[in-house]
Amino acid sequence: MQRAIRLATMAGLLFLSVTPRPAQAALTRVGEEEVVVQPHEVIEDDLVVYAPYVRVDGVVKGDLTVLGSEVVVEGIVEQDLLVAAKTLYLNGSVGDDLRVAAYAVALGEESRVADDSFTAAYSLEARPGSRNGGSVFAAARQVLLSGQVVEDVRVRSGALTLAGLTGGSVFAVVGGLQGVTHSSFVVDLAIEIPELEEGLQVASGAAIGGDLDHRSPDPARVSPDASIAGRVRHEPWDVATPGATPAPDAGPIGLPDPDSGIVDRLAVLLLLGLLLATATPGFLAERGDRIRERPIDLFGWGLGAIAFALLAFVVLGLCFLILLTIGLSTSLGGLASFAIVAGALTQGALVSLFLLALVYLAPVLASAGIGRALVMRLRPALLDPPDAASSAALAVAVGAVLYAGLRALPGLGVLVAVCGGLVGLGALTTWLRDRLR
Repeated sequence: MQRAIRLATMAGLLFLSVTPRPAQAALTRVGEEEVVVQPHEVIEDDLVVYAPYVRVDGVVKGDLTVLGSEVVVEGIVEQDLLVAAKTLYLNGSVGDDLRVAAYAVALGEESRVADDSFTAAYSLEARPGSRNGGSVFAAARQVLLSGQVVEDVRVRSGALTLAGLTGGSVFAVVGGLQGVTHSSFVVDLAIEIPELEEGLQVASGAAIGGDLDHRSPDPARVSPDASIAGRVRHEPWDVATPGATPAPDAGPIGLPDPDSGIVDRLAVLLLLGLLLATATPGFLAERGDRIRERPIDLFGWGLGAIAFALLAFVVLGLCFLILLTIGLSTSLGGLASFAIVAGALTQGALVSLFLLALVYLAPVLASAGIGRALVMRLRPALLDPPDAASSAALAVAVGAVLYAGLRALPGLGVLVAVCGGLVGLGALTTWLRDRLR
């Protein structure tokens, strides 16, 4: 029960980190191409913005909520900054928390965040000179922190480089995401993504005021010129072994137990979901709406897809077995060789594609459906911005947090996995059916 409470708390925290709060009496600006808050402008209330390109150079005295593709904030936000976008470049000041779900996030040399920052992204970079007055919470493929963090750093990432000043402790789970790489689909990013080495590195000149507590396949690479005031604690993690996870009784404070799978599952769902939202937002939104509207029908289609895949596997096996038998019983030796090679390749490809769809694509589609259903109930206007990628990214981010949290609950996780996998597989199957028609 205590673990379930911890997981639910973590899921709630991450949910708040990627979901814009309903603003009371907020101003709304919508642009088909762009929305710009000029340097001389002062917004006295909360501001909600929908546009493919958003730039804020003025002052927003309340919360700023942005759904867009490219977001640039070089002005002043006196309360929270909440962003769902493809890229975010922050080089201004935020008076409270920063909460962002994006593909790439860069905090410039003059950026100032007064309190905590919560980030779900492919890449997070805090450049030299940036300052975070609270703690940094991040789930990302790679994280580069070269600025100042006043309190703690809590990260789940494939590559983490600490090159700045951390006033508190560092708690990190690093590794196991080598297969998740920058996609060739994303060619128009407004932010250059840095290249980081896998694992945890404490670079020259970095300083940590507390402990360095990390789980990773290899110990952190600590430069001789780096300073760590507290203890360094490393827990080995053999991610190459299927199902391998660190021991649950020796985890860093504030991170959920990796044996629950919530951290890795959330990281993969967010990365793949944001990638699909960037590359094919229309497909993700359409499948999400189908899941939201007809989950029972899609559950049946998912069962049918499994049955069809098994039948296809058996039929292909019998066909190639017949060809092999004919080749061996006659003088057609080439036919036998063809049957062996073609059978192995075809069935291997069939199994690989099916597992890819069931293990990776289906949960992402299920997350998109859950997210769209929840946001539709709470704030339906958020799902209809001019930029489809922002809408898809918001839905999949919200849904991924809830799906990963439910999957980690004892007893319920298996049922959620089965239902989510079948519904997501059904959504993919009906899409293929429609395309064939």
